[in-house]
Amino acid sequence: MVLYLLASVVGVVVIVLLVVHLTKTGTNSGAAGGSTTGTSAPAAAGSTSQLVLKAAPKAGSFALNTAATSTLTQGMKPGLASLASVLKAKGAGHASKDVVAVYDLNSVTNPTASNFKGVDFFGYDGTFNVAAVVKFEQTQLVSTRLVNPGPHGGEMMCGYTRTNGADASSCFWVTKTTFGMVDFVIGGKPVKYNGASNIALTVRDAVEVPAS
Repeated sequence: MVLYLLASVVGVVVIVLLVVHLTKTGTNSGAAGGSTTGTSAPAAAGSTSQLVLKAAPKAGSFALNTAATSTLTQGMKPGLASLASVLKAKGAGHASKDVVAVYDLNSVTNPTASNFKGVDFFGYDGTFNVAAVVKFEQTQLVSTRLVNPGPHGGEMMCGYTRTNGADASSCFWVTKTTFGMVDFVIGGKPVKYNGASNIALTVRDAVEVPAS
């Protein structure tokens, strides 16, 4: 009940999607309908450095929505803890700290407004088995494709979450020390979003930094 009350501020559907599509342990029945594999772009020099995550005040031109971030952080606590347990159980990694951020994609900052557009980021610092994380996420997303991971290297993949027959854009990346994911919302509902992989990379460049 607490989870749903907190979710009402940023949209119940958003919380439910972020929690459910990451914590189910069975194979996604839609994965055979377009799941793909490939090779990602070569990692840039220095990409083997230890990386950590933070809620940066801006991701490119997108401002951090502090109010929505606070609410999403509280609402996602059970789901983030559950996902960390799943990753550990599958030998995919050990999460030591979670980070959540919501970035505004337009000038509307009220996440309950029908014309609000935002990108939700959540992820972990820790130690991760890159191949195992990718394998796990391929069971959670449909129509997956590897995309350019940018200068930080690792693996980065985009696809769709599928809930009640509707698809919504979702991208994730993983390195040996970080795992992050972004989803897109309009008016509190998860949606397909044009240019999802480019926006996800912009968010990654902001929230993922070298460890000090």
